[in-house]
Amino acid sequence: MKTIQAEPERIEREVRDVEAAGETALLWFYASEREETGRSWCPDCSAAEPVIAAAMETCRHESYMMIKCAVGLPLAWKDEDHPCRHMTFFDLKRLPTLLRLDHGKVVASVIEGDCSNTALVTEFFQ
Repeated sequence: MKTIQAEPERIEREVRDVEAAGETALLWFYASEREETGRSWCPDCSAAEPVIAAAMETCRHESYMMIKCAVGLPLAWKDEDHPCRHMTFFDLKRLPTLLRLDHGKVVASVIEGDCSNTALVTEFFQ
């Protein structure tokens, strides 16, 4: 699966570019890693990462483009003005979050603890 990394400020632009190219935009929002530990500050994000990565490896949809976005450390994430909290297609509130879009509308999602559920994540990538 094709994957790009995007900064929170560029998410909506990346989605427009992906959809303009005729591809399906998938988004994966997760907590950034702490520099001192090299691990995510979000336990759900840490648990979900290997499940999501494994499902991505087996996904055969060539039209899917995964846009990954690290939302920052807790102080940045909790800011009500964080760019991911006010996107036109979704107001992100919980991490991790997987979204599948179709013409700028959310058509599938897996949120928070459900992102470590292999069956739900696998279904998301179908």
